[in-house]
Formats: sequence, structure tokens, C-alpha cells
Amino acid sequence: MKLFRKKIILYTGWNLQEANKIMDCLGAHHIYFKFTMKDQVNRMVGRGTTRSNFGSAGMRQENQILYVIKIYQEDEYAARQEINRVI
Repeated sequence: MKLFRKKIILYTGWNLQEANKIMDCLGAHHIYFKFTMKDQVNRMVGRGTTRSNFGSAGMRQENQILYVIKIYQEDEYAARQEINRVI
């Protein structure tokens, strides 16, 4: 059943340019992907957390957003082949 296909993480990193290269390659070869961004600064909120006590002190500016690209598991082999040609 194609409705419940398993997704795997193809790329996780801080570099937006590299993530864009990968997404362009996947799009050109008609491989479905899901792109998400995780904000590392704003996710630690609440009383008693490191973010509430110290703010974003000590965090590098380029390491504030984590980029994640997920693909279906059956497309992994084709996706990795095409990405290795580009990168």
C-alpha cells in the first residue's frame, strides 16, 4: 500500500546552499522529498531551560536553523546516485 510508505532522512545539516543543491537534484529527477527547517533557538522555551536563562548567547549565527530532507525509502538508491553525481 503506497499510503503508508516509510520515509528516511537523506540530508541533515546547517548549510542552506547544500540543501538547495540536493533539492534541485531531486526535483530534476522527479523524486518526491519533504523539506523541513527546525529552529534551534526558539525550541528551548519555558521556565528553567537554557534558552530562558541565557538567551542565544554562545550559538553561532549559521547554526540556528537545521535543514532536513526526507525521501521515501524505495527511492533512496536512485536519490543517492544522483546526489553523488552533483556533489
